[in-house]
Amino acid sequence: MKPTIEVLESINKVEPSPFLYQRILSKIEQKKQIVTSKEVLLIGIPSFVILVITCFMFFQKPMNSKKNDLINGMHLMEHNSLY
Repeated sequence: MKPTIEVLESINKVEPSPFLYQRILSKIEQKKQIVTSKEVLLIGIPSFVILVITCFMFFQKPMNSKKNDLINGMHLMEHNSLY
């Protein structure tokens, strides 16, 4: 274990180039700009839920209540399968 530590201590420090530092900073700034604001989420999520609910209500098949009452009263099944 001790020889490994001695080898690590013999490594000299190297200064990174300023160009590399500027690239890293620019990438961090780009990530900050991509983040979605809370206001957009607070408006977007409820409006999406309302949109889904209204689509479900408009595209739902209307049920024929007289037919369903007759079928339920006679304890019949609505599909045409044999089993």
